[in-house]
Amino acid sequence: MNINIAFNTIIYIMVFLLPGFLFRSAFFSGKFNKQFDSGNTFERFLWNLLLSIFCIATFSSISYLFNKIQVIRFEFDVTVNEIIDSFISLYKNEFPNIFKDYAKLKSIFSVLASLCVFSAIIGFFLHNIIFALGLEKRFSIFKFQDNWIYLTNSNKKNNSKHSLGDLYYTKIDVKSSNNELFTGELLEILSNKDGGIDAITMKETYKFYSLDKNDENEKKISEVRKLISDDDPYIIMHHENSHLFCYRKRIKGDIFSISDSNIENISITFVKISGFYERFQKYFNTGLTILLLLLFVSSIAYSIWDFHLINFPSTMNRIAFSINTFLSGSLFIILIDSLFDAKKFKTDKKEYSTKIKNSFIVFIFFILPYFSIFGYIKWGYWFIISIAYLALLGNFISKTKDEE
Repeated sequence: MNINIAFNTIIYIMVFLLPGFLFRSAFFSGKFNKQFDSGNTFERFLWNLLLSIFCIATFSSISYLFNKIQVIRFEFDVTVNEIIDSFISLYKNEFPNIFKDYAKLKSIFSVLASLCVFSAIIGFFLHNIIFALGLEKRFSIFKFQDNWIYLTNSNKKNNSKHSLGDLYYTKIDVKSSNNELFTGELLEILSNKDGGIDAITMKETYKFYSLDKNDENEKKISEVRKLISDDDPYIIMHHENSHLFCYRKRIKGDIFSISDSNIENISITFVKISGFYERFQKYFNTGLTILLLLLFVSSIAYSIWDFHLINFPSTMNRIAFSINTFLSGSLFIILIDSLFDAKKFKTDKKEYSTKIKNSFIVFIFFILPYFSIFGYIKWGYWFIISIAYLALLGNFISKTKDEE
């Protein structure tokens, strides 16, 4: 009988506690992993129980729905009635008949394994969905206990200058209990499971030093001035008046940490790294560079091998097409890049429009050879048209300069 009781307990734990445990482990991942142990044992037990029931209900509903619409088939060699009868047997402290069949036993463990994997995935998925949509900022029910995560990350609520797509880093000034002042880029605030601060870690940390201007400190101030004038990377001038000389000195090491017992107060500043346009321009230029490289490779390949995508009058026409496509394509990419040069548009609209106009004119010039490449006109006519276009282009540019 004792064996039956132990076996029943294991089954109950695997079904009604383990899925919830895995869900919470995945949900409280990353910076919120300490919140997994928050609350007392009874509270965590209830959460695991409720979340296990939620995962079982969700897993059953999705399996039924997918089987109904036949998107993905979830087939287990065990029926609902057999599962219910097994739990009735467990309640009576009897060994379930279903466990005596190896095939049925294998199916049950397949169901439990699938349920556990599903619970972990759904916990991780909900964690990322909440952060992606910013639901924890709008609805208190989704808010995590560690408020420092929200306070030290720039958003519209705590930084009025924050706009969509802006990227900020967090600078922090820490005053210690013995009146020492440190400043640097915040790496992480190490918090305990109740949301309190255990320690603050920073990188590129500087310590402030203040010297009174008197005979005693005159030599020290002269030495610091000499280091600053020699561009010492570890010494930065901060403030000076008739009575006080203040400078910052870099603390050696990659990471600096100060414990909660030594912290008197802190000040948080958000420093803008880039806005939406700068980030867009960076990725946009990277994409254009990759496109230009692909264009170059494909043009070289097509000039050597005929992929029979286009019927050319001759081999020379195909080679001319490959060379001209790379040149015209490159000019088209430059034209697109010029169109999205918002910085130039804001600073000098006249130069911006001139750059767009010149890029378009040169691009048109490299379009003209296609008429001969595809056999619409002979190469001699193309040569004459090109000379005439260049003459008109020279006349147009000279008139533009005269107007300026």
